[in-house]
Amino acid sequence: MDSNSVPGHHTPTASPGSYCTHTFLSIQSWATANQEYGFIIDGATLSLVLNPSPDANSSRYKSLFLQICQNCCAVLCCRMAPLQKAQIVRMVKNSKGSPITLSIGDGANDVSMILEAHVGIGIKGKEGRQAVRNSDYAIPKLKHLKKLLLAHGHLYYVRIAHLVQYFFYKNLCFILPQFLYQFFCGYSQQPLYDAAYLTMYNICFTSMPILAYSLLEQHICIEVLMDNATLYREVAKNAMLRWGPFVYWTILGVFQGLLFFFGVRYLFSNPALQDNGQVFGNWSYGTIVFTVLVFTVTLKLALDTRHWTWINHFVIWGSLAFYVFFSFFWGGIIWPFLRQQRLYFVFANMLSSVSAWLVIILLILLSLLPDILLLVFRKPKSHAQQKKPRSPAAGGPQSPQASARPLLMRTFSDESNTVI
Repeated sequence: MDSNSVPGHHTPTASPGSYCTHTFLSIQSWATANQEYGFIIDGATLSLVLNPSPDANSSRYKSLFLQICQNCCAVLCCRMAPLQKAQIVRMVKNSKGSPITLSIGDGANDVSMILEAHVGIGIKGKEGRQAVRNSDYAIPKLKHLKKLLLAHGHLYYVRIAHLVQYFFYKNLCFILPQFLYQFFCGYSQQPLYDAAYLTMYNICFTSMPILAYSLLEQHICIEVLMDNATLYREVAKNAMLRWGPFVYWTILGVFQGLLFFFGVRYLFSNPALQDNGQVFGNWSYGTIVFTVLVFTVTLKLALDTRHWTWINHFVIWGSLAFYVFFSFFWGGIIWPFLRQQRLYFVFANMLSSVSAWLVIILLILLSLLPDILLLVFRKPKSHAQQKKPRSPAAGGPQSPQASARPLLMRTFSDESNTVI
């Protein structure tokens, strides 16, 4: 069959610009018929488009070629040099909208392409380990790409996004009462918290729960993520690290910080909080604020946790228990190496007051009330939790005939039926 008789097949006899223009116009005319088309180009033709030349229209050639690729559902570039692979990735990466690019390869000739993309994935194959050594992630087989993107990619983005914003939130709750305290202590730089609390807040008291969350959280189970590729779009384009979530965490931190400080200040409007008339002092004030702070930010994370394991239970409730134990231990012993022991018997004395107990519990509940109301009244999203029976073509148990076929055919036809 003559190549000119095939629709869309034209030999670039004049120039790459006229060839690209004619092909682009042809694809645009075909697109009106609601049909899908693919585009195939070899390395020799691609070099005429991508390689710089003294021709003033060289940049126009690249623009037309990119528009052709964007109007096709699939583009296949064959017999390419390693440098051309990297040029293709660079062209897409620098295009309008700055898309996130991913390159996957299994040989040394794919290294430049893997390094050029935002995310590089290497496959452990028979062509050596050069691709794996230069990649961001390594997988043993191509079929594992689906789980890497749809499950692990989705979950780890949600975990990291929550980790970053939670750290900002809990430190805002931590610093805001200390900042407000300066307006009520004559700007004397008097600390609100004891030095031990200042040191161990981020190191011991609140670090382990968020660490376990960022490693183990599954807000949607892996099976559902694998069966519903559209869920991946919910976290696309950095959806959880935009201004909306950032403002929410900021407002929540400011609200709780103000509530901690002024709630305890209202309690101290009558400093005689004990039955014997003994007056609470500065360190009792700071200890009550710090106790409400530690319990609130930890329980906030517990409310956000959807996938509970024994590790989550251990680190969340263990962190709260450790804080109580440390406060008793640190303030219950006279330490000979300390010149001033500010918290001696302060924590135990604080818990002997019924008013202190009431304020601590009430402030914790009021701080968590917005999250509790959201959990109660928010309409749950439907993520197709009811699993449908999976046919062999959808990734279920394969038939003996399917298992006997070559790996590449089984990967694309039987197991990787979801396209992003």
